Parts: sequence; structure tokens; C-alpha cells
Amino acid sequence: MLYLLPLTASPSDTLLQLEIVMVFLILFALHVDVFPRRPVFQLGERRQLVSEIRDCPTAPIVSWSLLGDRPLAASVSTNRTHSVVTFDPVVAEHDGPLLCRVSCGSENKQIKTSVHVYSFPSAPLIHGEDRVRLGAESTLTCEVSDSIMGDHRSSSVRAEYTFTPSPRDAGGNISCSATLDLLDLPPEDRTRETTVPLNLLCESTLCSAEGNPEPTVSWSFGGRVLILAAVSLADAGRYYCEARNSEGSQTAHLEVTVHAPPTNTSLSVRPGDWLQEGQQVTFSCQSDGAPPPTLVLRRKGEELQRTGPAPSQLSFSLSSARLEDSAHYQCEASNQHGSQLVTRTVSVTAPPTNTSLSVRPGDWLQEGQQVTFSCQSDGAPPPTLVLRRKGEELQRTGPAPSQLSFSLSSARLEDSAHYQCEASNQHGSQLVTRTISVTGTTSC
Repeated sequence: MLYLLPLTASPSDTLLQLEIVMVFLILFALHVDVFPRRPVFQLGERRQLVSEIRDCPTAPIVSWSLLGDRPLAASVSTNRTHSVVTFDPVVAEHDGPLLCRVSCGSENKQIKTSVHVYSFPSAPLIHGEDRVRLGAESTLTCEVSDSIMGDHRSSSVRAEYTFTPSPRDAGGNISCSATLDLLDLPPEDRTRETTVPLNLLCESTLCSAEGNPEPTVSWSFGGRVLILAAVSLADAGRYYCEARNSEGSQTAHLEVTVHAPPTNTSLSVRPGDWLQEGQQVTFSCQSDGAPPPTLVLRRKGEELQRTGPAPSQLSFSLSSARLEDSAHYQCEASNQHGSQLVTRTVSVTAPPTNTSLSVRPGDWLQEGQQVTFSCQSDGAPPPTLVLRRKGEELQRTGPAPSQLSFSLSSARLEDSAHYQCEASNQHGSQLVTRTISVTGTTSC
């Protein structure tokens, strides 16, 4: 605590008093920050904004509001140093400017941030690849449905590609990728891609018959007359050709196998994308395709598990989630006809742990010695660190650094005290204490 005594001497003394008052006001000015600074949230996720409040000696009063007097559909939790607004789930109405107001006694501060809400739920769909005829001009369509970026919602975005296929195109693939124009998103979250085989149509005779009178020819599948407008996986099986005239009938059959690249690939996370340290989490990946696709689960590009081509589902569990398990997880489905990739981002949170306070050169000091205090802690999000002496704050870090360092160039007898390092985030706090003793020097 800083005490100011009235000075009534010379004008220079009065100037000194004013300078001390100015330092006092600057030292205890209210500070407010919001993290993350540029929030980009996916529709349907559970996400949080954290307001860090510093240099407020009393319990602050905090309010969050959307601009334009729109209602804020979110929960708010506030303590002495942080206020957390939780969007569970994120909805389109959360997009736009968000204002955080903080009152500490007679002092008021406000800080504004902009929340960007996006949705990119489906991979592109390619239409027309099964109706491409050799030597004839053909048009393929790539379509993305239900994308949201900010206050702009698009029910469908499509692009067309027109070309004339040649024999060298037979057996090839064609790909379509769609990218959201949000630079704050990592590339793997901004882009979706689909690859399908290019099946060229050409004239051929599949079933023929001779007879007198001339027979009529019909195809059937599963007891019904065959009409295939667009082949799907369900069309695989045995097909019958029947030739009939007034003198009788004959039948023949063939087996049809339908090949298809992976589609409907999905990656689910239970219990969700936001986890507490120590929770069990299970990743499930599945996909359709013919032949059945191989499934590969990766974390930060490193393979975690792979299935052979027979199973259509992959399951992988972590019995106890750790902070280092926070990452982008990818499931890739592939067969000889194409591949499809989906991504989920998992975040593991934890209260402060392993908080330590070290003193160099040690707890017993000679008067005049230099002493350095070092405080560090683990946690997610990274905890705020505060160093105090006899309850008085000496130094504080923001939530990003994981270490605090504070030095006294020349220890004095009055520096003998209990020193405390407190680490805190929205999930908890941890306190450690060291007792420092400074002894005076003696002369003979």
C-alpha cells in the first residue's frame, strides 16, 4: 500500500507530491483484455470468450452485450479476475460485434471484439460424372450446400465445368474443392474436397437375341424392369436379360459390380470437441464406398489408427485426455476410385497444475544481495500468474506467458516476508508460498 503525506514546503516539494500521485493513479489503472482477440467460431460448437480483469481491488461488475440491443443467448460466469461468456451452442445470431463492460468502483472500462460465425458442414457434391459420353461435350456441376460465413447464409453454391472427353480421360478422376474466405481459419478447416472417378459412356451391345418372329428384349433386376438413370451402390447385383416371342423365351444373366469413391465420410468425437483433462474421449470415423474404403485417423499428421478395406468404421479411444492431445484430428477414407478427408478440432482444458515458485540464490539472503523470483505453471488455457509479498501484488502476467520473473537488485531487511505465486484460469487456481529471510551484515 502506498501512503501519501501532505507536503507544505517549497514549490518543488509540491511538484514532487503531484508526481507521486500520478504514479499512484497509473499503477492502479483498471485493465481489461478479451481472449481470443479475433474469435472465429463454427456453428453448433461450444466456444468461450474470456475477459481478463487486472488492477481492480474490489469485485468487478461485468456485462456482455451484442451491439444493436440484440439479446445475447449465452451464459456468463465472473470472478475477481476473469469473466467467461459461453456459447453452447454457437448460433448464427452470435455473429457480429460484442461489447464487454467492466465497472470497478468508480472506474469503468469497455472493450469490443467481433465474433465471426461460420458453417461448412458438407463436402462438395459432383453431379454429372456418370453421364459423360466419349467425344461429346459434357458439363459437370460441383455444389456445396448450407454454408454460412458471418451474416451471409448460402443454401447452395455451384460451379460448372464443360469439356469434351477423349479416350485418354478414361479411368481418370476429377476433383472439386471449396474454400471459405476466412483467413483466420487454418487451411485444413477452410477447404473441403471431393474426388470421383470419370466414367465415360460409349456405345455397346449388352444383350442380343435372334428369332422368328423377332423377339423383344428386356432387362430386369430384383423382379422389376430395369431403368437406370444414375447408377448408385444399391444397383450392384445380378441382372437378367429375357428375350421373348410367340414361340417362347430365353434368359441370360450377368453380375454387375458398382464402383464408387468414398462418400458420406464423417468423424465424430464423444463427449465433444471441448474436453477436461483426464476425460475419456472416443473418435469414430465411417465412410461409404465400393470397394469399402480404407480409413486412417491422424493427429497433427501422425497416424493413430488404420483399418483394412473391409470394415466401414474406425473407433479409437484415449482413456485420459492430456493437454498435448489438443490438436486437429483428420479421418481420411480412400479406395482406388478416390478419397475424402474430414477434420475435427479438439481442445483439452485444465486448471493450473505444477505451479512452482523458485528463489535464487535461496530463501536465506544477506542484506544487499540480488534475488530473483521465478514462478511457472501448467494449464489450459495458460494461467495468469501473480506474485505477491505480504498480500501486495508485485508483478502479473497475461494468460499467454507460462513463466513470471521478478528481481530485487538489493535485498533489504524489510524484504523478509512470505512471497506467494498464484496461477489461475477459468477452470481453477493454485497457490504456492515461499518464506524469505534477509539478515543484516555485521562489522568487527
